[in-house]
Amino acid sequence: MAGGEFLKKGKENFRTFNNLNGCLSGIPWFILTAMSLLMAVHLHYRSPDFPFSPDSAFYIEQARNLVSSGSTSTTPYGLSPSDSDQVETGLFPIGFAIAIAAISTTGIDAKDVAIGISYWSAILLPWLLYLCFRNALGARNALVVAGLSVISPSILLNSSTGLTDMFALALAVAAIGLTLNSRSTLGLIGGGLLAGMAYALRNAHLTLLITMGVYFCYLWLVNNTTNRRVIYKNAASTFLGIAIIVFPVLIRNIYLFGSLNPYQMPPSTIGFVENLRTYLQVLIKDVTACSTCGNYIAWSVPGLLALVFITSCLSWLFIKYVWRNLATAGQNSIVISTSYVLVGSCIVIAARTRYQWGEVINIRHTLQYTPFLLVILLTPVFQNSTGIFAKWLDKVQSVFVIVLFCFHINFALFSEAFQARNNDSPILTNGHLEKLDIMG
Repeated sequence: MAGGEFLKKGKENFRTFNNLNGCLSGIPWFILTAMSLLMAVHLHYRSPDFPFSPDSAFYIEQARNLVSSGSTSTTPYGLSPSDSDQVETGLFPIGFAIAIAAISTTGIDAKDVAIGISYWSAILLPWLLYLCFRNALGARNALVVAGLSVISPSILLNSSTGLTDMFALALAVAAIGLTLNSRSTLGLIGGGLLAGMAYALRNAHLTLLITMGVYFCYLWLVNNTTNRRVIYKNAASTFLGIAIIVFPVLIRNIYLFGSLNPYQMPPSTIGFVENLRTYLQVLIKDVTACSTCGNYIAWSVPGLLALVFITSCLSWLFIKYVWRNLATAGQNSIVISTSYVLVGSCIVIAARTRYQWGEVINIRHTLQYTPFLLVILLTPVFQNSTGIFAKWLDKVQSVFVIVLFCFHINFALFSEAFQARNNDSPILTNGHLEKLDIMG
């Protein structure tokens, strides 16, 4: 009898997973834990010898000054004898330095905190992605998105550096997850707080705030007058949370720099078209884990024409065969993901076209958007579409998922990019080590 009950429960658990139930059954728990453990192994064995950049040195110095003197000033680049040795700068938001300073008050060195924040953000990322999209996509879909995201080139290469990227991505996923799934006022305020924190980490996360506004405008348009009162309440709760974090940041910017956004750099020497094609190249490389695909599509006329044609066809097919069959939660996830990817991509391209960053657009700049692009691409894979085209669509997209996993696993196991990080600029690396030692 006990054996029969065990078999019955086993069948129920399998059916729950196979039917895309959103609950955390045993199989998703096991897979998510495996993803986190593999990420921890990756971080332990494949981190660069020197996981810091000049930006990392800035955040660490700023955090140490906050703890020691309450000042947010830092040593400027290119310091001349006649210059002040410590200045306030509007080039970087204050959020990451505050996070490092807060944790370092426990006695942990600031540079270890910077790396630790990035490590833990990467380890927890599959869980955040799964919880964010399981109600909209189902358990299996959400696991596919989480699995492909954590082995994408941008995350594998940037998860081990002392920068804001992984922490900001984790905050963005958590904020969007609460906005999509929370039904309580406190949950929505919490989502707003996380979105505000993401903006306090990176100027580019203005994208997230705009996306929140677009999302609530969409809900207002598609709902009748009766439901709009709830939408007003939810939007007010979310933007109250955002305001709690963002308003003090803006007030500080006005007080110190006389501008809401004091970010200033020399004019760019790279035009819009080149930046657009470079962005397409690295985004396609990040999604497919295939450099050849990105290079061919972005830098050849046939590749660009094929991209436009395929995107147009898939959009039409999605609207005709998939959109109307999606539950409301699935539609909402598509709207917020699409808005986030489009707005974020436009901001990256526009910013690089206006400002001279000292580097071209690279895979680090697509890290924030790749998981959400995967949501857009993979949502139809396991949905119950209807009509003659449905079975063919499912098969094609299932093959697409398998091919993506093959490319991503190949990159994760055999890419030379991980070793190349330790071979780049050894003299510059030693210089940064000396600066961090002096700061310490």
